[in-house]
This record gives sequence, C-alpha cells and structure tokens, in this order.
Amino acid sequence: MPISERTKKLRESYISKSFLSDKFKENVTVDVEKARYYTESWKETEGLPTVLRRARALENILEKCTVLIKEHELLVGYPGNDPAAIMYSPERPREIIIELDQHGHVPKEVRDEAIEIADYWKGKTPQDMMSRYFTKEEMDILNTKMVIWALGADYTQRAMPDHDYIFAHGLNGIIAKVEAELKKVNEEMVQVENLVRVPELAQKKDFFEAVAITMKAVIRWANRYANLASYLASIETDANRKLELERIAEVCAHVPAHPPRTFQEAVQAHWFIWMLTHFYDHECHGASERIDQIIWPAYRQDVIEEKNITREEAQELIECLWIKITECGRLLPSSTRQSHQGTNMVNAYTVGGQNADGSDACNELTLTILDATISIRLNQPSLAFRYHQNVSQEAVKKALEVVKTGSGFPSFKNDDTAIAHLMDMGYTLEEARNWALIGCMSPGVCGDWGRTRRNAWHITPTKCLEAALNNGYDLMFSKKVGPETGTAGQFRTYEEFREAFNEQVRYALNLGMRMHNISLWLQGEYFPRPLLSGLFERALKQGHDLMSTGDKSVPWINLLGGAVDTVDSLAAIKKLVFEEKLISLPELVKVLKNNWAGQEELRQKFINDVPKWGNDDDYVDLIGVNDLYNFMADEMNKLKDIWGTSPKPLSQAVSGVWSQGKKTAALPCGRMAGEPLADGGVSPYSGCDKKGPTAVLKSVSKIDHKRQKASLLNQRLSPESLEGEKGVEHFLAYMKSWYDLGIDHVQFNVTDSKTLRAAQREPHKYSDVMVRVAGYSAFFVELDQGCQDSIIARSVHSI
Repeated sequence: MPISERTKKLRESYISKSFLSDKFKENVTVDVEKARYYTESWKETEGLPTVLRRARALENILEKCTVLIKEHELLVGYPGNDPAAIMYSPERPREIIIELDQHGHVPKEVRDEAIEIADYWKGKTPQDMMSRYFTKEEMDILNTKMVIWALGADYTQRAMPDHDYIFAHGLNGIIAKVEAELKKVNEEMVQVENLVRVPELAQKKDFFEAVAITMKAVIRWANRYANLASYLASIETDANRKLELERIAEVCAHVPAHPPRTFQEAVQAHWFIWMLTHFYDHECHGASERIDQIIWPAYRQDVIEEKNITREEAQELIECLWIKITECGRLLPSSTRQSHQGTNMVNAYTVGGQNADGSDACNELTLTILDATISIRLNQPSLAFRYHQNVSQEAVKKALEVVKTGSGFPSFKNDDTAIAHLMDMGYTLEEARNWALIGCMSPGVCGDWGRTRRNAWHITPTKCLEAALNNGYDLMFSKKVGPETGTAGQFRTYEEFREAFNEQVRYALNLGMRMHNISLWLQGEYFPRPLLSGLFERALKQGHDLMSTGDKSVPWINLLGGAVDTVDSLAAIKKLVFEEKLISLPELVKVLKNNWAGQEELRQKFINDVPKWGNDDDYVDLIGVNDLYNFMADEMNKLKDIWGTSPKPLSQAVSGVWSQGKKTAALPCGRMAGEPLADGGVSPYSGCDKKGPTAVLKSVSKIDHKRQKASLLNQRLSPESLEGEKGVEHFLAYMKSWYDLGIDHVQFNVTDSKTLRAAQREPHKYSDVMVRVAGYSAFFVELDQGCQDSIIARSVHSI
C-alpha cells in the first residue's frame, strides 16, 4: 500500500535531528525543560536515598514538561517542548551545552539557565565521576579516543522493557503488585526475627516506593495527553479530526495505565514506554524490540479476528510510529556526531526469527511492517531480519523489496549464531530464541531478561598496531597510547612483532575493562532507574533496581573500525617485511610516519603484492582468524565484569571508519593517513574484494562467529542483479549460502554509483536517496564528501 495522505503530510512536516556531517541542522534547538525540572527536584530532595531522588525528579519532569499534539497525528507524544527541540539531559557533559550555545542552538531566553544548570551538574555527571579513578595519562587515552572509545559511565544505557508483562497488567496492575510488596516489607521490618535484615528491607522499601512514584507519575502524564486531546477536540471544526482527537483522548486515558484493547492502543502504549525509557527516565541510545511480536496479539485481534480496522489502517499506524522514531534526537558531542553523521539515535527494530518452540515467528504484521517501511522511506528506524532455516520465504522476499528501495535495511542476522551465543552467555534455549538487537548489531534477550544496559565499550585495533610499530606511541601524533613493547628494530620475526601487538591489545583491553567495571558500579550506585526496573517482573520479585544487578550479563567490546585494516596490515608485515625482506620494519615505520611520501611504487607493492581479506585466500584469512578475531575472543574470555561475565568481541564500525580514520596514521596495508578505514567489522577494504561476493562469504565464514558477539558485513550489489524473478531466485540462493556458512550478519547497499555521483552534484534533486553507512542508514546528501566517496568506492557485485 502506498503512503497514506496523513503520513505523507506528517513526513513532509517532520523535523529531522540527523547530523549533517558533524553539525546539527540550523533549525534544531535545545529544550531545557527536563534539565530544569530534574535539577529543581534534585535540590529539593537532598538527604533522601538516591533511588527516591531519581523517582521524584522523574515525577517532577512528567508533571511540568510540555505536552503537544501535532496536526494530523494519530500517535501522540514528543520528548521535547517543540518538534524542533532536542531534550537536554543533565547527565550530559557541560561542554555539550557550551558548544551548542556557541553554534546558536540554545534559545536566548534560556541560555543563562542552561549554562547555570550545566555548571550545577559539573562533577556530578557519569563522565566526571569516571575521571576520579584514572591517572591523567589514562584519561588522555580515554578522552582522546586514541586506543579506547569510552562512553564514560555509559549514559547511553539501553532499555528493552518486558512488553508482555506491561501489556498483560498495565501500569495500574504493576502498581498493585508493587504496593503489595511494599506492604509485605513494612510488615517484615517490625518482626523481631527479621531485625538482622532491616538494612535489606529498608533498601527494598525505598525501591518499591520509588517504583510506585514513577508509575503513578506516568499515568498522570498520559492523562495530560488525554486532556489535551479532549480540549483540542472541543474546539475542532472538522468532524473527522474531531472524532480522531476524541479517540486519541480515549486511548491516552486507557494506556499505559491499563492493558491495550486495540492495535492503536498497543502502538501508543509502546510509544509512551519508548519515550519514557529513552528520554525522560534516563537518556538512552535507540534500543530494539521484536516489534512484530510485542504488538502482534493486538494486531491479530483487531485486524484479523475482529476486523475492527483494516491492514491498511494498521500500516498507517506503523508509519506514524516510524515518523516519531525518526524525529527524535540526542545532544551529542562533536566527535560522536562525526561518527554518527546522517543519523542521531541509531534506532533499530528486529523482525522475524523464531518462537520459543522453534517455529517460525513471521506473521502478517511482519509483512505489514515491511510494507510500511517501503512506503514511508525514512532512514529510521533501521530493521534487522532474523533469518533461520525455516523462515517464511514470503517474508524474505518482502524484506528483499525493502532492500531494493536502497534503504540499506533490513540487515540480516543468522538466528543460529545469535541463539548459540546467548546460550553460551547463560540463557536457556527458549529464552535465547526471544532476542532482538541491542542498538544496531548485538543480540540481547527480550522479555523479563530484556537488557537494561548497553554493556559495551570500544577498542580500535589499528591504534594498537600503531603502538606496536612505535614502541607504545601513536604514529600520527607521537602521543603515548600504550606500554613500551620494543622498537621496530628489535623484532627479528613476525611472531615477535605480533606479540608486541598482542601486548598493546591486552593493555587496551585491561584499561577498558577497568573503565567498564567502574561504569557498571557507578550505574548501580548513582544512577538507579526505578521506572525501568518496574517494567520487569523479576526486579519486583528481587526487590532491587536493575542497575545494581548483573543477572545474565551480556557484555561485549566493539572492535570499532580498523579490524580488517589490521588484518591486511599484519599480512603485509609478515609477507613483505619478514618473509620476502622487501623492506626492514624500521624503514617501514619511517615510511608510514611520512605517509608514504615519495614511496608510491613501494605503496603499490604493499597494496597489490599481498593477499587481501575477502578473496578466500587462506594466507591473509587465517592471519585474520588466528591473529585478530580468535585472539580477541581468547583475551576477552580472560576478562571479567563485576558480575563475573566475560565480554565477547563485536566487530563493527558505525561511521567511525571516517572519524577514527582521520586520526589513524598510514598503515602497512597501503592505506594513507587520514583515509577511511575498512567499513564494517569483517567487510573487505573498499575495492580489495576482487573475486566477488561469494569469495567474501568464504573468507568471512572462516571466523567462528559463535565466539563473537556480532560481526558486521557490508555488501554492495548492483540494482540490476536483483531485478525480476531471476534476481529474486539468485538472492534467495545467496542468503541460503550465507546462512549455511554460519556467518553472523550481512547488509546491502544497492544504489548505483551513477545516482550517488549525481546526488553529489545536485543534492537538492536526490534528497531521498539512502545508503547503508555501517550499522545504520542515512540519506546520502546528509553525509560529508569523504563519507560519500568511500561508499561510492565500495566494490559493486552481481549475484
């Protein structure tokens, strides 16, 4: 079904918060309401336990923040006081507000207030707290992102609430459970035999009171939308719109206080919960859900069984949700904006997969969601499609239709590797089958074990390689980024050099793990989330905040940009330096420091005379598997988070291939300083995959993906190769081969280079052209030229 007139108007009027390179768009403003009311409450509640202070702060925000309903909307709610505004959370570093003020994004009438609030929270943000536990040298490494890309105390905690639990009971039902537990705790506290447990019971009392405060505040907040809709209906002159507003008022008065009765109520309840857990409660990166499962019961009843609404009307509601997701944004620092250009939230939903009994989970709603994605043509939310042996071929073909629009999604995830990985992390088979992506790549279990943390941090392998070549110093800026592991002249064999590289990696991993564990401790100690905790039945049974528990933790470490560059560089060092002795390692280091100046003939030898990853050549592939991917898995298995769980490697890049590439020196693979790194985490370097897409699959299949958290693979296909029945047939055969080889992930760009170059020349004519950047998609014209050029440079294959 084509886009509806309603969603066409909403799409035309929405205000995107995607970054233009590293800049916010001119019309984007900063909304200080959350920061104002949070700070106001925080000052008034000094002396109370932190969990109660957090609850009271959220209550104050929800009672006083602006609520708005836009023209034509069926789905209501926006996290901000204006559709052009982005909410300022006081957890953000002070420097962000100062920078945004300098660029004119802070309204003059609230400028002084915003800076005063930022000053108040200086020293109290997660990042400020983190700095107490590291030396100046270590903080330089963390803050400059030379080795570790750290997220401080992880202010981007992700939330995947248990929708089955929420939808079954409604918040009123959960409140009744909380108050019953609170009554039980109060009774236990006065019993003589329990006196030794008073501290534990007191903590539970605080927790249950905090949960009840937040739940009741949410219901009152939803009723504010109901009241606004009723008022707007009372003054509306258009009869159809009047009925719509009256229906919106009825919906908001019912959910999320009560279980949803209709599909519209289910979608609205989900959107309310999404806004709360991603913005109001605690600013959070875009978490995924199994969207075709959590609202499927309402769809089945309302659309299929009772036929209260049509499939087209249901699709329209999904389109409305997609617009809502796309319109959101976060206030990120310039360095992060550069690595997320063309997007902001990196939102993703997961579809397909299996039910708890192993049967295929695809349904009519899966198809409706894919149809809505085709019709609305937005770069968010991204979709991930869970592919398994018995997956619906109708659903796969519909997913291909989405891919052929040039959207770059859905990405495809191998259900077997994800389930095996999650079972290895301690989940049962039934639990592991209920997973969705956390962010853009990492599988996490939904339901009552849904992830409440991001549990990730980053290491850049190319910087570890630079440090190994330069005795612990960065080649580009001569800055110390690791231990002194020997000068280049000391290494007599490849194995000796590789051990120096290994030591640099170990140093980075240990520094990062210390940062991560301090972050986890700070989350539980200073940043409890009573609202989010109340959305999980196990938290109520345990009687404590989810931020202070590590039940079934799923930590991972991103090999953020440069994994394949490192593989190709290690192969070049082994072959041309130590085996063929074309050049000594000290001489090569000098050449790299000079960015190959005057050495073009030599550079071409390092490019052309050494096998490159992605061509099914065991020489380089086994170096990659053994000296990087397996090595990382082995080393991470030796690490433990504060709950005793070992992280796993996740090879991806976001768009760090450009931001990190600008800070990466020339590499032995032939890449020059400042150029982009290889996209993805297991994707060949642009133009180096000479033998076609199936050779890429053979190389990537040599990795044991069950030992990895995830592995991002970009493939670029010619649009012509996907056309007609033959194109569909070939695509299905390709996907079966990909699945049979046990590869974790694949995603596709199918926009031709001619169109992309035309978009560079005349961007105003191609504003809707999308591309897959890394773990997300972007409108091509919103990327800087370097990013655009590197996407065009990717090899185009035919299946």
